[in-house]
Amino acid sequence: MCDTDDIEEVVIKNSVEPQVFAYSCDDKIEGVPHPCPDSIFRLAAIGRSGSGKSNLIQALTQSTGKKKIYNKKFSNVFIVSPSVASQSDKPKLPADRFYSSIKGYLKFLIDYKMRKIWKGEV
Repeated sequence: MCDTDDIEEVVIKNSVEPQVFAYSCDDKIEGVPHPCPDSIFRLAAIGRSGSGKSNLIQALTQSTGKKKIYNKKFSNVFIVSPSVASQSDKPKLPADRFYSSIKGYLKFLIDYKMRKIWKGEV
């Protein structure tokens, strides 16, 4: 049995301190109100049809003025939604950022990664 009274901390001379690397994705996003995340994150809006998932995402990413939260804050936005094709007011993104199923999105990610590996960029 170990008696915690017998434990003693020993200071090591010239010890190595681990260095924490800073990545650009760790940067804080300026002007994001609490309680919204102010650094890199993923968001899944899950609910029944008509519950306001698309409206929530569009409000967060496209609102301007006082209600602006994430408008023009991200460079890589992808929307995976079976109903996106039927939306009258689609998010303002290039056509290659919309996927009707997670399979299509995952295929895109795999193809993209394989192209980078093939070109020696990874």
